[in-house]
Amino acid sequence: MKDREMLNGKESSFVADELSNIIYSMLNEIGVMNNLQVPEEMDFETKIVGVQGILDSLAFVSFLVAVEQKINEKFDKHISLNSERAFAQKQNPFRSVGTLRQYITDNWDDDN
Repeated sequence: MKDREMLNGKESSFVADELSNIIYSMLNEIGVMNNLQVPEEMDFETKIVGVQGILDSLAFVSFLVAVEQKINEKFDKHISLNSERAFAQKQNPFRSVGTLRQYITDNWDDDN
């Protein structure tokens, strides 16, 4: 995305950074709550689910709900991550922090 592109009236770089922060904090919070091994350092390549993923299936559902709620609180924006559309993607949007952030920004202006 270009620096000057807008997501819901906000500069995209700001929104993208905030989305990353939300994903990181919810991965940490949900992982710790579920007694899962959470790495001290995370980046865009950090796996969310699957092989070498942080979350198991139960924690993953809680994570999706938590991310949706935080986005709604922060941006007054409804994003549905637990949807048929999200799970029907050719590329798994939940495989890493980077792919999830990209999925959210790509679908920011869509009605969910």
